[in-house]
Amino acid sequence: AQCLPNSPLHILGYEQKPMHQGIISHGLVVNSSEVGYVISEILKKLGNRIGADRPLTSAFLTIGGRSLRMARIPVKRLLGRKLSVSEKVIKGMEEECINRIEHEFKENDTISLSLEPLEFMLDGELQYHTPTPDQKALKIEATYIAFIGSKAIIEDTYASFARSKVLLEHKWVRPQAQLKAIVGDEYVGNGCAIIDFGDQTTT
Repeated sequence: AQCLPNSPLHILGYEQKPMHQGIISHGLVVNSSEVGYVISEILKKLGNRIGADRPLTSAFLTIGGRSLRMARIPVKRLLGRKLSVSEKVIKGMEEECINRIEHEFKENDTISLSLEPLEFMLDGELQYHTPTPDQKALKIEATYIAFIGSKAIIEDTYASFARSKVLLEHKWVRPQAQLKAIVGDEYVGNGCAIIDFGDQTTT
């Protein structure tokens, strides 16, 4: 896709390649060598389709599948006195969430695949955006949504990209999973809907 100034995202091309049985099963990579080959072939076909003047050597990845779960992780910080909410404080809260997940689910070999902030309380004041350094607080409370899954999801995916010699620029959880995590029972009861527009290109 191409992002043009003051205009919608422009889709340059779309390609796909069927997977043979036994390569991927239930959303998990079974044969990283074969998947790596498929990744390489798809990017070659896509490059030819859009008329790229050089090989496509990097990609972005969305992770979905029924193996993903979601957990709400509350964390808090007492700063001792009213201080600026620094990036270091926020980073520390995020790291605590990740460490708690790995500790609580270590028997299931589960890790955090993505972490999204849901809400913050600064000295009892609710806000939905991540605090900035110009804000001050004595007590910070936060709730994060953690998207968790088997370590194999990441390990086998990375192995596939390594074999394809394609750089994995970034990974994130599918938007549908994120929306389902944020939309609670109250919203559903009031008639809130999650709508997926399009097929492979838009959500």
